[in-house]
Amino acid sequence: MAIVLGRDTTVSVNGTTVPGVRSVTIDVGSTEFDFTPYGSRQTVTVNTGYTVSMAIETINDSFFNTAASLMETGTACNVVATGATFRAVVSAISVNQPLDDVQSFTITLKKTYALL
Repeated sequence: MAIVLGRDTTVSVNGTTVPGVRSVTIDVGSTEFDFTPYGSRQTVTVNTGYTVSMAIETINDSFFNTAASLMETGTACNVVATGATFRAVVSAISVNQPLDDVQSFTITLKKTYALL
């Protein structure tokens, strides 16, 4: 389930507000497995945890450098975005270069542990 927070969202990473945010999307999913006991007609679904990832699109070069540094070192950071607070690691960085628009960066962060 994706939650789009939009461009009016305030995002901070390690206490520093990310400037130039164009879009923020939080994706929440669950990991589960199904099993059917031998000789039974019933299937049981067991939830084993949740996954949370956040994509931040920004046009700010300084945050790109910060995110690249966090990704290189594998350091976990504190992320706060409009009520959602969690520890995360930077898992992907992409550069968007449209021909007729401003260059932007999309930084993907993933939660570092499962919610129980």
